[in-house]
Amino acid sequence: MLGSRLFSLRSFVVAMKPAVKRTADVGGLLRSVAMVRSLSGSVPNKCASVQRDLISALQEEIDEEKKMAMEHIDGSSSVAGFDVSTKGAEVRLHKKHGSNESIHMTPLMTKYLKTKSLKMTRCPRPLLSFEIVSRENNQHDFEVREFYLAPADKSGKQDVEADVYAASGEFADQAINDLLFGRYLEERGINGEFCDHWSSSPLPTLYEHSQYIDLLDKVKNFISKKA
Repeated sequence: MLGSRLFSLRSFVVAMKPAVKRTADVGGLLRSVAMVRSLSGSVPNKCASVQRDLISALQEEIDEEKKMAMEHIDGSSSVAGFDVSTKGAEVRLHKKHGSNESIHMTPLMTKYLKTKSLKMTRCPRPLLSFEIVSRENNQHDFEVREFYLAPADKSGKQDVEADVYAASGEFADQAINDLLFGRYLEERGINGEFCDHWSSSPLPTLYEHSQYIDLLDKVKNFISKKA
């Protein structure tokens, strides 16, 4: 539209072209400014409304979840002979076996508790590790997915180098399967009875619940902060 208007004016009064173009440009600029002001007034208001609604919804969910958690507090500090500690999303089970052997188990809370990492250390700190998976036939039992032996980190973190060889438990000889994955672990309290205790214990569910509440609270605090 602007181009056709300038063309028709140029047909009659060529000398007026610069003035008319400036006038047209200023008009467009004023319209743009008005539009920006309109948007700048509405967009922040909409964003603020969404932010308020989200913060309110998060707080309601946090309050409701805390109320539910209070109704199921157990206070257990041990499960099937294992002492319990927590760090972040992990529940850590640990116990002593004999005079020089420590057993540590870390169920993965974010995978519905089906996978467990079992690590055993002996002086002077070699590490025998198993990855245990609960069977999915509604029986409280497990199978060893893989295992490896490696020197443990002296700092106590038990980090293992990436180049350490790990063997699949699926291909182990039957005698080794029965003795190492069966009787050897059973002597240390890792058996079907342990799986039964862990599955029926309220502790993993309660702890995962607390982690969910903590996550909601962190999200609420993040959204509440002004950019």
